[in-house]
Amino acid sequence: EEQQSRHLGIHKRCLFQHIPGRSLQLIYRLVTYSLRAGVKLVSMRVLVVEDDRSIQMVLELVLNRMAKCEVLLASDGPEGLAKIREYKPDFVLLDLMLPGMDGFEICQRAKADDSTRHIPIIFLTAQPQPASVARAMALGAAGYLVKPFDPIKIIDEINEALARVQSPLIAK
Repeated sequence: EEQQSRHLGIHKRCLFQHIPGRSLQLIYRLVTYSLRAGVKLVSMRVLVVEDDRSIQMVLELVLNRMAKCEVLLASDGPEGLAKIREYKPDFVLLDLMLPGMDGFEICQRAKADDSTRHIPIIFLTAQPQPASVARAMALGAAGYLVKPFDPIKIIDEINEALARVQSPLIAK
């Protein structure tokens, strides 16, 4: 436990410089609590397609530390679609507004491809409009989460979306 705390302290200094203070405190407490509680986690590969580096960092930290996921990152639409096809992740967290290709087009292309149509896609976007939600779900999305998100609750929200199509991220 002491070694884990020391390890987290190093990461706290190195990785958290760009995360706002309140979010940083919540994430750090959440990670520390789960390490102490011995939460049993299922390892999965997740692709985060997001052009905002600070959001990438928060999601990478939470998914990697809390859920023990292997986290792949893509910063634009074409890169995201290429990584979906190449790595075939267990699920994708997909922003809607991306350079090069929007999230709707990525989802549509992934669901049209026999080799990737089974991959659950969860939109994570700042677009809360009902028409956007309806379009994403019609394209085959497993879920639609709206930013800003609570780093402490994001795992539960992902689990709810994944429960519709597969096993949850965290085994409880």
